[in-house]
Amino acid sequence: MGVAGRVDAAGAEDRRHRLAHPKIREAVEGFRDHVATLPETLAVFVVSGGDDFIIQVAVRDATHLRDFVLDHVARHRNIADVRTSLVYDHIRKTSVEVLPPGREARPRTRKSR
Repeated sequence: MGVAGRVDAAGAEDRRHRLAHPKIREAVEGFRDHVATLPETLAVFVVSGGDDFIIQVAVRDATHLRDFVLDHVARHRNIADVRTSLVYDHIRKTSVEVLPPGREARPRTRKSR
């Protein structure tokens, strides 16, 4: 079962300034490094926006996910909120097309009728 969890670190009102403080940096990096060592963890992303981390894990079932969240994430003193999402399906590219010089990627537009 693939799971992506979003984790919000506890803290201040203004997140833009929070990471600049050395103790906050230590907390973020400490949690990131801790979660990365767990056998269920496939990937850890430190992100901007409403969440501070996205943790991709592989678990046996919903009970295993609950135990992972309660035992390793929610009990961490710097974590204020945890949201989980189940991944039903995904497509992953294994290569990236390199554009030739002078050719820019153009966004797709709808044709008007």
